[in-house]
Amino acid sequence: MEFPINLHLFGVEINTHLLTEFAAFFIGFRFYVFRKKRVEDVFSWEQRMILLIAAASGALIFSRVLGALENYREWMESRYFWFYLYTSKTVVGGLLGGWLFVEIAKYFMKLKASSGDVMTYPILLGLFIGRIGCFSQGIAEMTYGNATGWPTGMDLGDGVLRHPLALYEMVVLILITALLLILQKENKLRDGMQFKLMMFLYLLYRFIAEWMKPRFPLFFGLTSIQLAIIFCYLLYIRTIVQLIIMPKKNLYAN
Repeated sequence: MEFPINLHLFGVEINTHLLTEFAAFFIGFRFYVFRKKRVEDVFSWEQRMILLIAAASGALIFSRVLGALENYREWMESRYFWFYLYTSKTVVGGLLGGWLFVEIAKYFMKLKASSGDVMTYPILLGLFIGRIGCFSQGIAEMTYGNATGWPTGMDLGDGVLRHPLALYEMVVLILITALLLILQKENKLRDGMQFKLMMFLYLLYRFIAEWMKPRFPLFFGLTSIQLAIIFCYLLYIRTIVQLIIMPKKNLYAN
């Protein structure tokens, strides 16, 4: 297998990552619309649109900022400060920024109900599609891992056996989806629990995966992504404690 893996159409090379990135947004959004029509939504159409705009705005801003902070020194020394910021991005920043802006919007609109459950599976699907594109680019994308002697090591284009982090993440996304479906089949999960579990588990994987890729620690030997994940866990600490102490009571609606 040779990287990057791009498509060729009428003599023109098409970047697979750009294609899957577009597909992730388009298919993910269409899946969200599909699900929204089939579940009871406590929010009005206008409220839901405001929340979607808030999520998109937060994701756009935080994905760039957190992405640039992944290599803070390089960003500060770059001659093209704003271009570096614009071209940097990370999924973790998008998720956290979208979540934070939605919570702020809900606070000002005085909305109490959870808004994330209907978006959980579309997010997982979008992430999965996007990681196909990341894998296709090998070491051209900053999703490749360190050199490894694990049986899973792959040559991603530089002759070195590396952790294929994009493939690892795709497996994790499938496992998270399967777990949520199993839990939901057993009993009805509490309002907002699908989204929270997805965030807990995905961010846990990302925290661990940071140790398997080229790292640029920001503070305390941790990267910007790891610090952001810890911050998110601290905000969710009450829910985490409740799930540890009385998992079934706090997982299910009844």
